[in-house]
Amino acid sequence: MGTVTDGNGDFNIGVPDENAVLVISSVGFIPIQVAVKNNHNPEIRLAAATMQIKEVEVSTGYEQVAPERFIGSATVVDSIILERQVGRNLLTRLDGAANGLLFNKSDGAGVIKIQLRGVSTLNTANDLNGISSQNPLIILDDFPYTGDINSINPNTIASVSVLKDAVAASIWGARAGNGVIVIKTKTGVRNRPVAITFNSNISILQKPNPFYFPQMSSSDFIDVERDLFSRGFYDLHLQYPQFFVTSPVVEILDRHRKGDLTDAEANSQIDELRSFDIRKDVEKYIFRNAINKQNFLNVSGGSSLLGYNLSFGVDNNLSEYQGPGKNNRYNISTNFNIRPTKPLELNLGVDYNHEKLTGGGITFPVSSPGRLSLPYARLADEDGNHMALPTFFGSSYLESLPEDELLNWYYFPLDEREANAGHVTKSGLLRMKFGGDVRLTSWLSGSVKYQYTRQITDDRNLQDLNSFFTRDLINRYTNPTTFVRSIPLGGILDILANKLTTHNLRGQLNIQKNWQGVHDFTALVAGELSKSWLYTEGNRFYGYNDATLSYDNNLNYGSNVPQFLGGNARIPNMDRLSERNNNLVSFLANASYTYDSKYGIYVSGRRDGSNLFGVTTNNKYKPLWSVGGRWNISKENFYNVGWMPKLSIRATYGYAGNINNAISALSTILYSSRPNFLGQIYAMPLGAPNPDLRWEEVRTFNAAMDFQLFNNRVTGSIEWYHKQSKDVIANFPLDPTLGITGGMMQKNAANLTGKGVDLALQSKNIQGKFGWQTSLNVNFAKTIVSRYFEETKSVPTAPIIREGDIYMGIYAYRWAGLDPETGDPRGYIGDEISTNYQGIFLDSLKNQRYIGSAFPLLYGNLLNSFSYAGFSLSANISFRSKYYYKKPSIEYNQLYNTWRGHGDYSQRWQKTGDEHITNVPSISYPGNANRDKFYSMSEVNVEKGDHIRLQDIRLSYRWDNRKFNNLPIKGIELYTYIGNMNVMIWKASKVKYDPDYPTSVLPPVTSYSFGLNLTL
Repeated sequence: MGTVTDGNGDFNIGVPDENAVLVISSVGFIPIQVAVKNNHNPEIRLAAATMQIKEVEVSTGYEQVAPERFIGSATVVDSIILERQVGRNLLTRLDGAANGLLFNKSDGAGVIKIQLRGVSTLNTANDLNGISSQNPLIILDDFPYTGDINSINPNTIASVSVLKDAVAASIWGARAGNGVIVIKTKTGVRNRPVAITFNSNISILQKPNPFYFPQMSSSDFIDVERDLFSRGFYDLHLQYPQFFVTSPVVEILDRHRKGDLTDAEANSQIDELRSFDIRKDVEKYIFRNAINKQNFLNVSGGSSLLGYNLSFGVDNNLSEYQGPGKNNRYNISTNFNIRPTKPLELNLGVDYNHEKLTGGGITFPVSSPGRLSLPYARLADEDGNHMALPTFFGSSYLESLPEDELLNWYYFPLDEREANAGHVTKSGLLRMKFGGDVRLTSWLSGSVKYQYTRQITDDRNLQDLNSFFTRDLINRYTNPTTFVRSIPLGGILDILANKLTTHNLRGQLNIQKNWQGVHDFTALVAGELSKSWLYTEGNRFYGYNDATLSYDNNLNYGSNVPQFLGGNARIPNMDRLSERNNNLVSFLANASYTYDSKYGIYVSGRRDGSNLFGVTTNNKYKPLWSVGGRWNISKENFYNVGWMPKLSIRATYGYAGNINNAISALSTILYSSRPNFLGQIYAMPLGAPNPDLRWEEVRTFNAAMDFQLFNNRVTGSIEWYHKQSKDVIANFPLDPTLGITGGMMQKNAANLTGKGVDLALQSKNIQGKFGWQTSLNVNFAKTIVSRYFEETKSVPTAPIIREGDIYMGIYAYRWAGLDPETGDPRGYIGDEISTNYQGIFLDSLKNQRYIGSAFPLLYGNLLNSFSYAGFSLSANISFRSKYYYKKPSIEYNQLYNTWRGHGDYSQRWQKTGDEHITNVPSISYPGNANRDKFYSMSEVNVEKGDHIRLQDIRLSYRWDNRKFNNLPIKGIELYTYIGNMNVMIWKASKVKYDPDYPTSVLPPVTSYSFGLNLTL
């Protein structure tokens, strides 16, 4: 039963008896419970919901635990924090919201990479849905989630619990070494009046900035081309135009040399090209403002018998690339809570997500196959007519080809915008869940839960004859003498289908007993079965006609056929089949005891068995376990510290693990789909047997102090932890007698050691009509590679894993400045200054410079929230420190051969004395790859990543139900949100690059969102 207040805030409600409890809630305020007994006319005041992490129950995936009883380390993020941000991805909403989580943004590949308290595994592979193996395990509604994280609508989420230490996470056993993120969706609640909420928002994203990356100017590029032409660099290119691409400037210079152009004509045409900048065309013809729309409807309520929560969400996203590119998603979620009899409770739920991604547009930087575009290239002329870019060949060679025998071999980037529209990816995810809870006695209950997940992804990429890819492939497989095409005319259709099916079943017994008011005991025992099956099938169809659904299947894949450019090759066959089965059986138990709310202990154990493990491992009974204790000091009689009314300490120790799903204990082989040169089908061994394969073991010790200060105005915790990862999967020298090539195999061969500190503070700075509250998260996490067999002998291009060093450490060559006579970059061999680059490379890595970590060791955020008379304003400031990155710069060999220039060219050394004002080497000819390599990998190009930035701002105004006496409206909120502001408050480096995206041509853009929350 329920009721609503009138305009004065008064209400009347009938209750069944004096033991009833009122639950009072309102949009934007924290719900409270009020006992009816001896309190018939209560004055009730609700506190405004803040942008803080509240003390809601911790969810482990097996049980809900009150914060005061929870001994482990966990951060709980409720729906208020989650709904503060705007966006379709749930995990990205945790960035800057959950203590301990670090989002690695430097990858630039669109993969979500999350570290929780450093790194516990060396496995960096991504799963089917683009989730890194170093990410924490994701639990959705009590079971591991194997689907696409984008399928989870953030509006359906009630809370997220981040489990950080062994006691919190080890209950998930061999999959919890990276930590655990437990997601709880909103469920039906019985005895609640009907509540309808509607959330609608639109986000407008800034147009990407193609001028972010420092491109070499067109004039400088042309000067380099003229110089190279005068040195004869392009003579071979012009002699064999079918093998080399030549630029418009080189062709103009060649025509001038042949006497086809006068000096004035050649200079005039070249000078005109100097005035062009392809980035202007990119800004005009390629980019646009992306637009994202979200609409979400939720209906919840219930009677004494049935509680329900129904929701429907629609997302429509328009790509930032001009063309038909878009992404549409809709979600349906249903959850029911049924109590047919008093001791029995049933939970049913069905979720379905459908997503369709349509390709279109061309990406930036605009590139010809195999090389970047010229800085002076044009995408369209003054009248908007599309223009061709040089690809594999120059225009002079293409003009010499027989037009009637070959397809158009010119590459028009703007034509590709529509050609890419044939690339459509559809995915559907169905999740069905069933659970039954039964109260057996006053202290014993049992439950059975089952979940079925089915994800189907179909990627259909049709590239018709308008696509350069298709025209180029058909031309290449055309006989140069007879002009007979080995690949038929028509489109090329690639289809890739993935089907992922998961079954989870669990049985569980729960004990909860309290006696004499001072003894509190809880325990659970559970068994769990998990099975997942991934099937992948890929096909390519040549000569495809979408109108008739016909294709040519009479192709000769088994023999070499003539190629137009010379030689012979087989027609690409993209057919593939694969299947993977993972089975896991687990038994677990935990128990906790609390005495007089002062002292608490906790123990847990879990045993996992998997078809991935070796026989030796599965035959060993070695459970993963944890133990912990808490002392509530402030409840002791001797404690009397007025300014710190609450103080407790806790400590935990235990084991968790990681499973590498990409390797198996069994020897594996791959069967060929085509015969070898003898006409026989053959098989290749892929992996050697590894009967000792086992999970990676992660031991964690955690010590923490929880406190409240100054009449509970300040609350917080500080934690110190130490982690040891043993038996980590890494490359290990392969036994040469096994007959398998490669030299290395994946074994449990490495160890990691980590330590760190987590600090979380929340403060109520000002309370009253005007409110000001603050949340501060500070995290320090450092991981050392304590055991590793692969040895790195020279400075690598990327951060490395090396025994005794920090995980992903950056090494660089020592820098001795530029040679004052030549402008050559100089390094050291031993203690001697040298330009013998090969000798520098062969020098010991110990003689080079160790810089530091590629990942931030210190990071966190500061969230301030202000409220006044219905207005709320919050701003999130993030910071990262103690890390480095390598910035890109000019490499002359790349410039000459692939047109990959850089704006640093204008700062190069040109005369004696320049070495005092620049570190950019002089231009060299011929190109010296070793010289370029040394410069690009020297310490002079390493920058500190430390910075502080304003990440986002949210402003809202809320009307409560007192404003709508005559309308069935409980509340309205209007809000605006600015995300990815990337406003640098301070950064250590003076260079232009964003430290989070040092190698990205296009960093994420700022979004401006406007939305409405309506409650009925």
